[in-house]
Amino acid sequence: MKKELTVRQVCLFFIAFMPVTKLILMPSVLSGFSSQDLWIPAILTGALDLFTMYMILKLYKKQGLSFFKLLEVNFGKVFKNIILILYFLYFLIKGFPLLVEQKNYVNLTLYETAPTILSFLPFFLVALLVCITKVRTIGRLSDLFFLVTTLSLILVFVLSFSNLDFGAILPVGVNLKSAPLSSYYSLGWFGDGVYLLFLLGSFELGKKSRVKIIISYLISLLLVILFLITFYLAFDSIAHRTLFAITDISKYSTVINNVGRVDYISVFGLLLVGTISLSLPMFFQTQILMEILPFKKRIYPAIIVTFLNLLLIFILNDYSVIIQNFIHTYLGLVFLVFSNLIPILLIFLRRKNVKS
Repeated sequence: MKKELTVRQVCLFFIAFMPVTKLILMPSVLSGFSSQDLWIPAILTGALDLFTMYMILKLYKKQGLSFFKLLEVNFGKVFKNIILILYFLYFLIKGFPLLVEQKNYVNLTLYETAPTILSFLPFFLVALLVCITKVRTIGRLSDLFFLVTTLSLILVFVLSFSNLDFGAILPVGVNLKSAPLSSYYSLGWFGDGVYLLFLLGSFELGKKSRVKIIISYLISLLLVILFLITFYLAFDSIAHRTLFAITDISKYSTVINNVGRVDYISVFGLLLVGTISLSLPMFFQTQILMEILPFKKRIYPAIIVTFLNLLLIFILNDYSVIIQNFIHTYLGLVFLVFSNLIPILLIFLRRKNVKS
C-alpha cells in the first residue's frame, strides 16, 4: 500500500515547520539565562532531540509499525488508549504557550489600533482546516512552505547583517554553568522528535532515509542557532528585554531606513508558516481522538480539538502569560518524558511479526 508521505516530505517537514516556533520569544528567554552563550543550550536541547529522532528511526526500522500499532501490539488497546490520552494532554500543554506567544506577538506588534481578543480568531479557522486534513496534506504543505521558511530567514540575516556587532558574542563559554538550566527552560520549544514518532507508518523507510531525515533536522537546528546568534549580535546586553525577536532583529538596518520595512516580507512569511506550525499539536490531537474514539468522519474530532484550544485561549486570556511562564518553568520534566524519554525507551520493545 502506498504511504501518505515521501521521505523528502518528512525531511522538508522539519525544515519548514520546526524552526518557526522558536524565533519569537525563545531568543530573549535564553539570552536572559546565558547572555552571549544563548546558542549553547539550544545546541544541547537540539542534540537531545537529534538523538531521540535517531532512536525513533532505529525503532521504525526494527518494528516497521506506526506508533498507534506499536502500542496496541505490545500493550493492548486499553493501555494504548491511556498512553494516547496522556499524549493528547501533552500536546495541549505543548501548544498552549506557543499559541499565547504568537497571539501576543501579533496583537502587540502588527496592530496600530488596540486589538481585541477576537483578533486571533482567524487562526483557529485555519487550524480547523489543518486538523480536518490528512497526513498527506501535511506533506504537501511541507513541500510548499520549506522555501518560505528558508528564504524568510535568509532575508532576515541579510537585512540585519550591517547592524551586527560581531564582538558581542565573545568571550564564548563564560556562561556554561547556566547552560543546563537554560536548556531545561527551552524544552517546551523543542521536543521535535515527538512529531516524527506520530508520523511513523506514514512513510517508507528506504536506504539512506534515516541519514536524510537526520540531516534535515540538523539544517533546521542550524537555522535556529544562526538566528539566536544573529539576535544577540544585534541587541547585545539588551537582548533579554527584546521580547519579539522576529520584528526587531532587522528593523534598524540601513536598507530599511532608506527603502522602508521590507523586513515585513520575512515577518509575514514566517507568520504564515507559523500558522501551520502552531496547528500541528492540534492536528496530532485530532489523530489521537480518531484512534481512541469511533469517529466516522474526521471533522468531528477536528471541531472538538479546535474548540477546546480556542476555549482555553479565551477563558485563560487574562492569565495566559502566567500560565505560559508556569509551563516553561515547572513542566520541563513533562516535555522531557513525552518528547524524549518515552520515544527513546520504545527501542527496547521486542519485535513482533505484525503487519502494519
